[in-house]
Amino acid sequence: MNHEPVRIERSTGQYFAATLIVFLFCSPLIFLFISGVTPTSPFQSETLTVFGFTVLQAALSALLAICLGVLGAYGLAAAEIRFGRMNCKLLGAVAVLPNVAPVLLFLLAVLKFLPMLRGLTGIIIVHALLNIGLVSASVTRLFREKVAALADLAWIEGTSRLKFAFKVVWPTLRADLFTIFAFVFAICFSSLAVPLVLGGSRATTTEVLIWQRIRIDGDFSSGLGLAFLQLASILPLTFFLRRKTETSRTSESRVAQPLLASLWGLPFALFPACLLVASMFDRPWVGAMQFFDQDVLAGELVRGFLGSLVIALATGLVVAAILLKIAYVDPRGAWR
Repeated sequence: MNHEPVRIERSTGQYFAATLIVFLFCSPLIFLFISGVTPTSPFQSETLTVFGFTVLQAALSALLAICLGVLGAYGLAAAEIRFGRMNCKLLGAVAVLPNVAPVLLFLLAVLKFLPMLRGLTGIIIVHALLNIGLVSASVTRLFREKVAALADLAWIEGTSRLKFAFKVVWPTLRADLFTIFAFVFAICFSSLAVPLVLGGSRATTTEVLIWQRIRIDGDFSSGLGLAFLQLASILPLTFFLRRKTETSRTSESRVAQPLLASLWGLPFALFPACLLVASMFDRPWVGAMQFFDQDVLAGELVRGFLGSLVIALATGLVVAAILLKIAYVDPRGAWR
C-alpha cells in the first residue's frame, strides 16, 4: 500500500513567525556588524596567535584526558567485577563529580594542593583532571557495549591484556574515542575560568580575549568577530558529535573479563573527585566563619546568586518560547 507524503500547508501567520524568528536572531548581530566589524578584525596577528594557543591547549588537554581516562575505565571495570554493577555506577557518579561542580570551585581545590600550576602546563593539567572522570565513565560504557563479548572469546584463547588492548580494544573503539576527544576538545576550547586564572599574559585563549575585548575594552564589535571565529571552529565538531550520537549503539552487556579490568586504573578515575572532596575538609569552618562575619560579602553573594538564578530562569523561558515557535512554524523538523 503506497502512502503519499503528507504536505503541511503553512499559513501567512506561520511565515510571519518564521521571519520574526530570523530577525530576532540576526538583529543584534547586524547592529554590531554595522558598528565596526570588518572582515579582517578577527584575523589580526595577535588574534591568530591566541587562536593557535587555544587550539594547542585544547588538543593537549583532551589527549591527556583521553589517555588517563582510558586507564580509569579499566579501574571502573575492575570495580564492577569485584564490587558489582551498582557499586560501579556509584563510583562512576563520583568520578564525574568535577564535571558537575562549578569549574572555579574545582580550580581552587586543585590550586590548594598544587599551587605551582601556571601557564600552558597548568591549563592542560587542570583541564585533564576536570575531564578524566567523564572520559572514564564513557569508556567503561563502551566496554560494555562493544568489547565485552570480544573479551570473553579472547580470554578463552589465552590472549594477553596488552595484546587485547592494541589488537581489539583500540581498533574497535577508535572512532568512539575520537568522538570523546572532540567533545573534550570543545569543552577545553571554550573554557574561560581555567585559562583566565592560570594563563597570565602569555597564555591567553580566545575565550579570555573575547572577555577582555567586551568586559575591559568595551569593544563589542571585536568581541563579536572573535566569537564568530570561535563558533566557526566548534560548529563542525558539534555536527560531528550529533551525528555520532544519533548512530551510536545502545545495547549493553556485563564487563566480566580481567582483560578489561585493572584496579590499578581506579585511582586515575577517582583522583580528581577525591581532590575536590579533600579540599572541602581543609578547615572549612574558617571560611564559614569569615563569611558570616562579613555582612557585606554575604549580601553580595546572596544578591549575585539571586541575580544569576533570575537570569538563568528568564533565559530558559525565552529559549523554550522560541523553540515552541520553531516547532509551530515547522513541525517536521527542518529548522531543528
